[in-house]
Amino acid sequence: MIRSIMDYVFDLNNKNWPAVDTPKIEAGQITVTMAEFGFRALTRQDQGIGKAILSGNTYHIQLPGEVVDPTNFTVSFKLKES
Repeated sequence: MIRSIMDYVFDLNNKNWPAVDTPKIEAGQITVTMAEFGFRALTRQDQGIGKAILSGNTYHIQLPGEVVDPTNFTVSFKLKES
């Protein structure tokens, strides 16, 4: 599947990490599959507010993310109310 708009999650240092699968947004959570380095960066850092840009929309998220599936590098982030 080719997408024209890339999906990214930004860490506390504003470095972007691309999503490798279509994110799911539901019930105050964003669940996304990352590449290995992005997965590790976003699940092992200090607490803070990051952002996700998904399909051109920006969401503020709580970092670090919660590991959903370590084998497939799937991580879930709580949406932060603005």
